[in-house]
Amino acid sequence: GQVDWAMWLDPSAYQKVKANPNMSGLLWLAPNLSSWIGFNTDRAPLNDSRVRRALHLALDQDALSKITQQFVPTAQLMDYLPPPYGKSYEELMKEYPNAAATREKAIADAKKLMADAGYPNGIAKTFNFVVRESPQNRQLAAYAQAEWERLLGVKTRLEVVQVSAMVDRQVAGTFDMISHAACLGGADLGATMRMCYSINKATGKKSDSNFTNYKNAEFDKLLDQFSVELAPQRKAQLGRQLNQILNNEMPNTGLTTDGRAYGWYNYVKGLPKVGGNSDYNTYQWDFVWLDK
Repeated sequence: GQVDWAMWLDPSAYQKVKANPNMSGLLWLAPNLSSWIGFNTDRAPLNDSRVRRALHLALDQDALSKITQQFVPTAQLMDYLPPPYGKSYEELMKEYPNAAATREKAIADAKKLMADAGYPNGIAKTFNFVVRESPQNRQLAAYAQAEWERLLGVKTRLEVVQVSAMVDRQVAGTFDMISHAACLGGADLGATMRMCYSINKATGKKSDSNFTNYKNAEFDKLLDQFSVELAPQRKAQLGRQLNQILNNEMPNTGLTTDGRAYGWYNYVKGLPKVGGNSDYNTYQWDFVWLDK
């Protein structure tokens, strides 16, 4: 009873809110383009998509999701773009490389990609892996570190930093890999993709949230078309092409969709009835009041 409304509730608190007839709860989903591990595509050998894809295939993506679910129960594996442009969680889990029956093939393919890139016996370099200070990110990073060395001979040194320092490192690009390279989505998917993986149209430089320094001229051209296309069928086709390019290039790995849990007492009136699709959707607090 110390607050009237709260966000970012932990799972147990949210369940208590939902079970209390005097309270209401809501999940605000953030489905667009968040990832847990980003690769600095400006740095060799991570500028080679074969190496990035090998690192992706070596990780059991559903295992990454399950680690995340210990802290964010709504989290689950996602494609680069949400349906109808990308695949749903159910579709992803039925097929290569996520289905349990395909994991051995995925690992074999990862090793072949490393060999094709010139690293059949691993990489001598020890990569700098910047990790946000939190139990969740520590566990995710430790899992990735162990699997990459065990399966591919890729060694990393974990550098745990506070969130403010992590943002500075993201912007400066002073990392090889970085955890919580999240580019959270908004209602406009085209604008979100431009922020995450493309260039600023006004400056011609990489977008502010393009933390992986990803560059692809074909992607940029298709994105320009996607952003203005009104015909649903053509827009879906363009979206699927964008999704495929990102899956081929793999600038990051560990993509998830998740939600933020809100809770309030029923005497708080004027709050939205349905959730939005980003961390901090805006609405008119002028229209919210306490009826008590």
